[in-house]
Parts: sequence; C-alpha cells; structure tokens
Amino acid sequence: MKKMFAFMTAAILAFSVNIGIGGTINVKAEASQPIVAFGNEFEVGTGAEFASGTLTNLEIDNTIGDGALRLADGATEGTYTSGIIDTARFEYLVMSWNSDTPEGTWVEVKARALVNHMNSTQWVQDWSSYLSWGKWSPFIQRASTTNSDALVKMATDEFTVKGSRGETGEKVQLQVTLHSDDPAVTPVLRYLHGTMKNTLPNQAIPKDYRCDIDVTNLEANLEIPRYSQVVRDPRNAGSICSPTTVTMLMNARDPELKRLPEEVAQNLFDFVYNGFGNWAFAMASAGSYGFKSYVDYTDITGVKKYIAQGYAVGASVKYSTNPGASNYLEGAYGTTNGHLVVIRGFVNKNGVDYIICNDAWAADNPTVYREYKLSQFLTAWTNGVVYVVKEKEENAGLHATRRIEAKLIETADSGYYEVIAPGHSDIISKLDGNIAYITEPEVFEGANTSVYKYIPRANYTGRNTLYFEDTSIFEDEDFKMYVITDTGYVYIITKDTVVNAPSISAVDAENGTIDITLEKADYYLPEERNFTLEYSIDGGEKLALPTTDFSCDYESAHFDFNALTKTTALQTVEVFVTYRGVTLSDTFEIEPWVRAEDVTLNASAFTNLKKGNTLQLGASSTPENAFTDAPAEFVWISSNSRIAEVDENGLVKAISAGTVVITLKVTTPYETLTRFITVKVTN
Repeated sequence: MKKMFAFMTAAILAFSVNIGIGGTINVKAEASQPIVAFGNEFEVGTGAEFASGTLTNLEIDNTIGDGALRLADGATEGTYTSGIIDTARFEYLVMSWNSDTPEGTWVEVKARALVNHMNSTQWVQDWSSYLSWGKWSPFIQRASTTNSDALVKMATDEFTVKGSRGETGEKVQLQVTLHSDDPAVTPVLRYLHGTMKNTLPNQAIPKDYRCDIDVTNLEANLEIPRYSQVVRDPRNAGSICSPTTVTMLMNARDPELKRLPEEVAQNLFDFVYNGFGNWAFAMASAGSYGFKSYVDYTDITGVKKYIAQGYAVGASVKYSTNPGASNYLEGAYGTTNGHLVVIRGFVNKNGVDYIICNDAWAADNPTVYREYKLSQFLTAWTNGVVYVVKEKEENAGLHATRRIEAKLIETADSGYYEVIAPGHSDIISKLDGNIAYITEPEVFEGANTSVYKYIPRANYTGRNTLYFEDTSIFEDEDFKMYVITDTGYVYIITKDTVVNAPSISAVDAENGTIDITLEKADYYLPEERNFTLEYSIDGGEKLALPTTDFSCDYESAHFDFNALTKTTALQTVEVFVTYRGVTLSDTFEIEPWVRAEDVTLNASAFTNLKKGNTLQLGASSTPENAFTDAPAEFVWISSNSRIAEVDENGLVKAISAGTVVITLKVTTPYETLTRFITVKVTN
C-alpha cells in the first residue's frame, strides 16, 4: 500500500491546494516536505517546506530563491502556520527570516513552544502563547517586543523558556504574517531559520554541522573589507558594531554592493530596543539585500567549518583590556560589555593558535585587522552566537533600503544647503549619519578616514538642511554624499546634483505690488524672509517697505504692500529688492491727489448776469500745477439751459430771466470733485 501511494504521488505532476480567501497555491504533489530539525537548528526555505504548513491568503512563488511565500492576488494580509517541529530540549530560541518588503508592507515572525514545566506536584507539558519578534521592514519603524506569558518570554531577539528548575521547550510551531497596505503590492518571505541553545547541565544540544570538511588544523584567512566603527558618524560610532560587522560581511560576499555601515545601521535599528544590537533584525537586514542569512548558536568547530566553506561570520563577544579580567583579550582597542566582530580565519604561530578577526572597535580602518589568541577569544565569546551571511538568492533583495538621487540646494544663508528629492518632501525625520565622501571609491576599500567628513544637520527653519563650513568640497570631481535617514531611504548627492540657490533677474513694481523674476529655481522656493524690500521717494532716504502678502512659484515671487499715500505733488518712487547680496530696483510714479478744498472757481458762489451777456468760468488749484501733473477732466453742467447755458469750456450765456445752478465736475485719477455757482439772470 505504501508503494502504491508513493507511485501515485510521483505520477501526479501538480495539484491545487486551497489556501483560504484569496487564491490557491500550485506545487508538485511530491514536493510537500515536513520541517525536520538538525542538531540545534531547523529551517524553512523551499517551496516544499512552506507547502507543509497551512497557508491563508498566501501562495508559493517558485521563481524566488528556492521557493517563497507571497500574498495571494487581491489579499492584503496572509498567514503561514508551520507544522509542529520536533526539536531537542532547549532554553533559548532565536529566529531569523529573510524577506523582501516593499514600502507599505511588513512581515512578522512568531513562535510558540511546548514547554516542560513543573506544576504544583509534577512535571507537565503545555503550549506557550505565540511570541513575536516584531514587525519588520526597512520602511517602517521596526520594533522588537518584550511580550511574555507564564511559560516563556521574549528578550528583544531571544525567545526564552522561563523557570529555574530545568524548564525546557521541546517542540516549536511558527506563525508568520505577511501584510500590505496595497493589494497590488506584496511582501515576500524566502527563508526562516531557528537556532536553539540549552545551558542546563549535561543537556547541551549536539551540533549537526552538515559539513564533512576536517578543520582540525585549519589555517585560513578570508578577504574581508575593514571598517572601523570608531571613525564613523560620531553620534553613532560607539554603538554600531553590529551594522558595521554586517556591512563587512555583505560587502565581502558582493563587492559591488558597496553598502555603508550607517546605511545598514538605519536598516536594522530597533526603535523599542533603541539601538542596533538586535540579532534577528541584523540578519533580516542582510536578508533584505538578498543574502541567505541567519543567527546560529554554534561552537568554535562550527565557526571553523563556516570558514572552511568560505563564509566569514560575525561573533557576539564581551571582552576586557584588563589583564586581570576573566575575559581579557590582549590587543583589543578597549573594553566592551557587548560587541560584534567578524571572524575571518585562523592561524598558528610558534605553536600558538590565533583567531583572525576584523574588529570594528579600532582606531582606524587599517587596524581593524586583528589576530587574537584563540584561548583568550573563547573567554570573550561565551554565548556561541554568530551571524552567517551566505550567497544571494535568485530574484531576491529587490526592496532593501533605497538609494535615491537628491539635490543639495543652496539656501539664502551662506553655508546652509537643503536636501530635496522629487516626491520626498519630508526627507528627514531623524537625520543621523550625514556623510560626505570626497574620494568615494576608496571608502569601500578601508580608506584612511581623511577622505570623508560628517556633515551635521542644521537647525534651520525646520527643513531638511545641512551646514557646510567648507563648500569647496563640492568642486571635487569625486564628491559624493550619502544622507542617511531613519527608515528606508538613503539620498545620494554628487557634484552634479549640488544646485546653487536661484537668482533674481528682474523686478516690476507698481504702487501696491512687486513681481520678481527668478532664475534657476527648479528645486528651490525662496521664502519671504529671504528678500529685503526698501523704497525711496524722489531719491530720498531708503525706508523699509512692509508687505501684506507673499507668494512664490519656481519662476517668480510676488509681494503685496499697502499703496503709498497720495500727495499733492507728483512723486517718483523707487523700490529696491535685495536677494543673496544682489539688489535690483524698479520705479513707479504716484500722481498728485487734488482735494475738493484745493479747487477754487473764479466767480463768487452767487453771481448776477443780465440777459444776453456771457460769463467765462474757470477753476484753479493748489498747488498751481496740480491739474497739469494729474490731468483732470472738466465737465460743466447747467441745471436749466432755458435760463442759462454753459459750454464745455465754462462759458455761460444768459438766455432768459431766472435762477440757474452751474455745476463743475473735475475728475482726477483718484476721485471726482464738484463745485457749484448760482447764477441769477435779469432783464
């Protein structure tokens, strides 16, 4: 019967498995493979292994790595639940995961354990709750958790069985959530790895190295780039040993990757732990670049076997420079209570075994290379934790921290430059690690630190602004700058993307408005405070010109101001606009304001005129030239032309006896003035 079942299974090429709402998975029938622990490890990394679990709203994509999980079409959240994994008895479990999580997506890995524990009278077994390693993506404020229940607790990156009487876990079940804000975009989970440790007496878990290479007398020295954390951004230099170690491992595996320690630091920063030392996040970070990477509890033989296969590893250590300390490490740069170093090889000198390291805790890049006595190193490396970074997987690493070209725009204030990238208005929310590299290619070869400088963020109007004491660095052909932010993005600036602030090329002023033409303002909008506005009247003293409104686009700036007061004489006003040390001006005229009380008629208000006679009326003004400087329209009107008529020049002719009102209307540029004369016509 077993043979018949095997034959039937092999004969079926493929079948469709319902995975809940959202779709199906398509896998070969014979591909479903249970997860089997080996030594103190287990892994889920093939389509067949994923298929052995329960998939909800997920599907398997066999074009990625050795098979990966993604959201089913139209789904925004899906869950993978593994089968129950039989393991050796353990106290500690660290999970690693490798995923691609575009913007707006994340993955979350959880585990529960079957725990052997003592109740009031006897040993019993109970399942713990699922505990989470936190939501992960380069593009979110990723954070570990400190959740727990009566049986287990999560200590940042270590799932720990509680108790002091020999409590252990012996089975594990995983649950992973894939989430997307957009059903058209999916995260991808490629790989899960678990490593376990038991420190109870006589219960150490035997290691299955899965490597037959004899490493008894191994001597090797892998080529690894040297990066000192001490010379990196001063704000983080004391705490980025983990990302610096990961960067050395990744750049060694892929020399074309050329990632920066600060760049990797922001990719793995834990916003709850408030630091860079989360082991699981470190390997998730390397995984986001496409590498198969994981944490492993191992021993020195395991490390040698990794080296023999060509894999340098990162090791978690604590050492002292005090010769009397139990963890004394001769030749170390300083004392540390928690640190990561790269192990790159082994050598024997005069009968003494040495371990070859790249220790980021070094004064400069060249002295990162260290040869420590192996016997001393083993007193510093007591937890057995290593980082393992292997080859990149196919079609993986597409959604790591993104590098985006940005502009460095000169502002109106000397030395201050704003970082601007199209579509990224709020670039900097936590601006740490702003690095200007002058001879950029050398940086990745462990160059002397004189080739790069750290540029501080400027407290400048709340914008994405940096301050440069020396702007001549922009003239170097190899100038390249990396602006490191807190989540998901690195902004790249080169000599060609440094943009001078715009200039003003023309000013057009009228009484109440000023229009300014801008040049080279494609990426920069000046602010109102960047301009100085003044005016003078008839060449007199310059006065500040208060404004009432301001607007600006990439071609022009516009100011409104209260129109200047009208006067009784023609005035010439010159407006001065100063921007970045350049002053342009324009003039306009204010025509005089003729007031009603300044207009006088040449006849009395009551005038007698005999029938048939004429009277020439006229008007004068104060000042005398007001009507000349402000051309006025004169209109004469008779209230009764049968008694007296008046022509356009103010000539009144008496027609018949009676009383009539002659009106003069004087229209100036500002208002209409009215004067009246009463004329009595007699026979």
